[in-house]
Amino acid sequence: MALLLILIIETAIAYVFKCPAQAEWRFRANVSCLSEDKYVCLLNLLEQKYQDNCLGSERSSIGSNLVFQPLFNLAECKAGRYQPIVFTTHGNSGCIFLKSNCDGDGQIVYNNGTSNNDIACRCDYTKGYVLYQNQNTVASVYHLKRIVHVSE
Repeated sequence: MALLLILIIETAIAYVFKCPAQAEWRFRANVSCLSEDKYVCLLNLLEQKYQDNCLGSERSSIGSNLVFQPLFNLAECKAGRYQPIVFTTHGNSGCIFLKSNCDGDGQIVYNNGTSNNDIACRCDYTKGYVLYQNQNTVASVYHLKRIVHVSE
């Protein structure tokens, strides 16, 4: 019995709290705060861990998100993320959008983007790649094709 109690205590101490995923947010909000509009889960900068409470939903400006410090405060998006729309704590704990990777065949980074816009990719023309649009696809869908050099 004592061993079981020790295991339960160690498990509780070792548990690292994470904010709920989008699919679980509503359930957690209704259980914790009896209202979705009051539930907030954000990173506490002073403690460097996530914390939830019932302070109520807040918004921040484009290109940022909110953190606890100990109250609401603006924060830059983490590397690899961006926020092109107003951030709200209702259902979110960090910048929503994941930046693109320019790792497709023939793609390289043109611009690293900012906290409010995505990375821009371009064709690596130094390796013979060009932008090619197939007439059978929607205008916004582009494919990178390798130029084949034919010798005479």
